[in-house]
Amino acid sequence: MAQLTYYEYLLSKQESGELKTLFALGLPCCYRTYLDIYSYHLSHPKASQFTIALELNTSKRTVFRALHILSTTIPD
Repeated sequence: MAQLTYYEYLLSKQESGELKTLFALGLPCCYRTYLDIYSYHLSHPKASQFTIALELNTSKRTVFRALHILSTTIPD
């Protein structure tokens, strides 16, 4: 079985409506932005981190963090 990435996990929670509960329980609110960044990255795979930062009005550091964290697989 393929391992889920944090992006896939959070996306499934968003689709099921559980993401609001995770935020209420303490998931940092920056993950909302991270989901937008990663979604943009998936739809524009050749865009640089700088381009993504400009498009989404954020910093390159935030883009790097989002791509790094959300592309990580969830350990078993």
